[in-house]
Amino acid sequence: MLRRRMEQFGTTGHVFLNADGQPWTKNALGLRMRRLRVRAGVQADEQGEEFVLYTNRHTFMTAAGADPTISPPHLARLGGHTNTKTTDKYIHANLAAVADAGRRVGEGISTSAPASGG
Repeated sequence: MLRRRMEQFGTTGHVFLNADGQPWTKNALGLRMRRLRVRAGVQADEQGEEFVLYTNRHTFMTAAGADPTISPPHLARLGGHTNTKTTDKYIHANLAAVADAGRRVGEGISTSAPASGG
């Protein structure tokens, strides 16, 4: 699909263009999503949040942020953030992972050479 669109519209720096060959605007995308939600019968959740384009990105970044093997700088790059402060909202400390990290540090301290008493 992407190759076909590139052949049709060329390389514009935008992945998806409208029927006029112009980049989609934020308002046009929002309206399209609203119409698709109505057609699909998708209702707001119990908190009143609607499924929007951002929902997919947020879900992906939150799952990546919960993965302890992905460092904050890598997560920031993954999300296209220039500042890791922007990424911090996706990093939810897994309590078990935090407890395990504390246990490993404690074990490292207890097995290291005792400090000299001065």
